[in-house]
Amino acid sequence: MLEQYEGDNVYEKGSKEAKKLELALMFAYEPASWYYAIPHFSRNHAPGLANLRLWSAQWWHVPLVCIALVIATYASYLAIALWSETVAIVVATLVFYLIVMFIANYRVSKHYSVYLIKDKLMVNNSWWGMTVIPLSNIQQIETGSWTAASTQEQFHFGRGNANVKFTFVSEQTYYSGFATFIERMDTLYLSVDEPSALLKICQPQQYTALSA
Repeated sequence: MLEQYEGDNVYEKGSKEAKKLELALMFAYEPASWYYAIPHFSRNHAPGLANLRLWSAQWWHVPLVCIALVIATYASYLAIALWSETVAIVVATLVFYLIVMFIANYRVSKHYSVYLIKDKLMVNNSWWGMTVIPLSNIQQIETGSWTAASTQEQFHFGRGNANVKFTFVSEQTYYSGFATFIERMDTLYLSVDEPSALLKICQPQQYTALSA
């Protein structure tokens, strides 16, 4: 979808191109949720370079969410069935479908939070936010330690202190909330398990190692 609607006009708030891209990305989430939720579908996915430190990547996250959604499904059906059984079934089905989405959220967070696709770096801030960064737009990659307090005015993905900093040649785009929010950024901080793996994606003169 991003390649199809690529162009400067997609970043102009309220423009026709921006609205088309927003709708296209929102609709793309439905098939993508099945793709990531079912391991067989994503078996040929590009391998991850590193993993963001996310709560949604923890093993206990999925069962807790699934139990909560099953309870919500049953409760919503009972609450609405007295008024309209048809509406109750529709609402309960939609709530139950969220289980698929949260399984996709877990697998993306666990295995596919940071990876390369073609000549672009894909960063998935769990299932709800993403940015696609052309390698040619990465000015510098630094490793070190940046506290959440020091990056609170910047984009910081992952729990705890950031250990990778990206500086871009030109502003990049971050899509969040099923692409309903589009923000621009010139710097990105990541908290990942293998920061050294990200240093390898650019030429040696483009990255710097900082002392912690």
